[in-house]
Amino acid sequence: MNLDDPSLIGRFLQGESNAFEALVKRHQRPVYTFLLRMSESPKIAEDLFQETFLKVLKGLPTYSEQGKFDS
Repeated sequence: MNLDDPSLIGRFLQGESNAFEALVKRHQRPVYTFLLRMSESPKIAEDLFQETFLKVLKGLPTYSEQGKFDS
């Protein structure tokens, strides 16, 4: 699946669960790397990564395409 983030989010909201998986995979490395640098602990970084994407999942219904998903 080679879609931009808003398209993946739209597909997920229409019921395609694999679209969220693609979104997570796309952002996994930079988010995890950032969290690892900040926490200096792989275990903490992994926990924070899971918490982060759980919040993303819960917030997707109110996502606005006006902003970028990443920076």
